[in-house]
Amino acid sequence: MGKQMQASVIFLAFWMPLAATLAAQTPAEAPPASLLVLRDIPYYTGPGADPELNSMDLYLPEGKTNFPIVLFLHGGGLTRGDKLAQGFIAFAELFAQHGIAVASANYRLSPAVKHPAHIQDVARAFAWLYQNAAQYQADRGRIFLAGHSAGAYLAALLALHKEYLAAEGLSPQNIRGVMAISGTYDRLSSMGTGSPRRGGEEIMGTRDPALLRLASPAHLVGVDKQIPPFLITYTDHDNYGTGEQARRFYSLFLRHGLAAEPYVVTDRDHYNQIAGTGRAIPKPDEPGASMPNSVLADDTLGPALLRFVDRVLAGRPAANVLLKASAQPVRTLKDVAYSTGPGADPKLQSLDLYLPEGKTNFPVVFFIHGGGWRAGDKAGEGFQNFVTTFAKAGIGVASANYRLSPAVKHPAHMQDVAKAFAWLYENASQYQIDRNRLFVAGTSAGGHLAALLALDPQYLQKESLSPRAIKGVMGISGVYDIANFAEVGVIPSRREQAFEQAFENDARILEQASPVRLASAQAPPFLITYCENDLFSLREDAQNLYEAMLRKGAPVEMAHLPGRTHFDSVTGMGQQIAQVDDYLGPTAVQFVLRLLSASDGAMTQK
Repeated sequence: MGKQMQASVIFLAFWMPLAATLAAQTPAEAPPASLLVLRDIPYYTGPGADPELNSMDLYLPEGKTNFPIVLFLHGGGLTRGDKLAQGFIAFAELFAQHGIAVASANYRLSPAVKHPAHIQDVARAFAWLYQNAAQYQADRGRIFLAGHSAGAYLAALLALHKEYLAAEGLSPQNIRGVMAISGTYDRLSSMGTGSPRRGGEEIMGTRDPALLRLASPAHLVGVDKQIPPFLITYTDHDNYGTGEQARRFYSLFLRHGLAAEPYVVTDRDHYNQIAGTGRAIPKPDEPGASMPNSVLADDTLGPALLRFVDRVLAGRPAANVLLKASAQPVRTLKDVAYSTGPGADPKLQSLDLYLPEGKTNFPVVFFIHGGGWRAGDKAGEGFQNFVTTFAKAGIGVASANYRLSPAVKHPAHMQDVAKAFAWLYENASQYQIDRNRLFVAGTSAGGHLAALLALDPQYLQKESLSPRAIKGVMGISGVYDIANFAEVGVIPSRREQAFEQAFENDARILEQASPVRLASAQAPPFLITYCENDLFSLREDAQNLYEAMLRKGAPVEMAHLPGRTHFDSVTGMGQQIAQVDDYLGPTAVQFVLRLLSASDGAMTQK
């Protein structure tokens, strides 16, 4: 074993018991008044039952009936942990605020018991909840499973290995959806808790690879197609190997055409996700993050969990299943001029249309390319992947060019983008496009232009439109703070060529060109994404815009794209790169479909 892995194992061996001890010594938080809390309900009283470990707590939303319920399974490596972990009330309260109950179950622990005792207890807890849901005004047809760490492993195993629920007279089809939070899913992997290298016999009672394979959710994906949809999450500061396990687990669902969605939680570590749902906590990568005045990172896990529940209950398919559909025929119209006045450039003031064949009144994504405001093209290398991804969902694409620096300066780029969008809006019916369902997307400098188009109304107002004509915005690795955009080692910088040379570094102009300073509650919904290996300060730009929008009460969500660089996020849509499947395509398509579903029949006004 290498020194780094030895250090990781030693740290975990020290920290996890300590964390459990500290949690046990921390007084339980008082539940909010909106929750009716029932504690220590026994779900199994048969042979070998433990009154403490075979019990659950119920958190029921006051004044509600016929509500969904989430059965939560705590973590702790199957050797420790409790249904009332430190900070768990935040998790229960988050769901209660949305009319969803939570049940938190204990289960027997190793080394006192070995596998399959843990999963048998979980199956009993689920069966008890299913059989008794009506007694507590819950809907047994809408029971979700959620688990953190070892709890995520158990939730996944219950949904993928049908014999455990079969022993209780049920099946995985009785589970409405699974939310697996920072779990490990392969008992044969050296990264999995309880593997032969790390406590396999203590927990699993065996080193037999065949038996460990049957206890590994990763080896059961695809055995049975009749399973619930999954949300698979991990954090960008997670435990060693957890992110790799989650990515591989998601890839298996993708290859078998099963419903699963990935999500990377931003600025949380393995231990503070559940307690941090709905709350801002210090960023772990900030100097002095434990100090009271540290920069706070807003929760992204809670909104992701709620979106998943909403999608499943609404009957919308998981995006990855949709994206595995065969390619759809597309009619392409190149170099359509959107500006024909004096001095118009026929190449740089034109757009390409990609229209799904045989469709009418379809939505369109208006795309703005990147290139630092001084390069790039509407039909760049690999852009066809973007078109194909949305075409499979019956969504068209319009990709616009705009004049470039240093030949022109800000706000010329923005003026062109506004003209192009207005042209698309005014001419939509000619191409069978529904102008009330127009989305805007952009990458890099295009992400900046997309955000500014939606947040600064002056540009569309000059074209007799308003940002209300935009159904939603997708900013992909965009630049959102021009006033503080630093490009170390780039001479001349993009900011100098596109902005400063025109205004002699006028701070007011740079601030007005910065979407992060224009966040507004009136903004259209935003999806803000960044890459694991992004450029400059684009990760921070994404997080800052997300937090600014959140504080204004604007509809916004954020996605971290693992295994991608700044340059292959769009070109890699639908593709596997370095053994990491595409996250952007499913996330973007689901964002569009969700907004369309939420407002079918609604009209967008000029």
